[in-house]
Amino acid sequence: MRKILLMACLLAATTATAQSTYEDLMKKYKSADNAEYVHVPRLGLKIAAMAASAGAEDEDEKQAARMLRKLNEVRVLNLDDCKAGVARQFLEDFQRVEDGRYELLVKEKEDGEQTTVMVRKAGSRIKGLLVMNAEAGECSLVMLDCDVSEKDLDQLIATARKEN
Repeated sequence: MRKILLMACLLAATTATAQSTYEDLMKKYKSADNAEYVHVPRLGLKIAAMAASAGAEDEDEKQAARMLRKLNEVRVLNLDDCKAGVARQFLEDFQRVEDGRYELLVKEKEDGEQTTVMVRKAGSRIKGLLVMNAEAGECSLVMLDCDVSEKDLDQLIATARKEN
């Protein structure tokens, strides 16, 4: 009986701490001490897109303004100023999330730095993009809700590569 009770408590504890989605993970850590959280809703992005369009001087700036119009929401979580244990726990929790809506696009580990890029699709349209970057006690998560075609994303990547 004791073993059953102990197993039930252990199961309840792990279920309560498990994050089922990346949104749940962001909600949990955005209130951590010294965490920085920025949320830009659709209205803010539409205003930024209008300003970017009005000030666009070349084709790359016009392309960036067009892409900005396709964003619905941006959320950024930065844990760089948190205690090292917070970033480490975040990374462990991130790796445990089983959010079937996202598929892995890129996962890279190099020189103690880990970057993960995931995409949420509906048909051939990209509806969400998630980027997590972690290294030695520092961690950030960026989530974009959008409506972008794969062609648009390819053009954006080509523009970014041209600038670098």
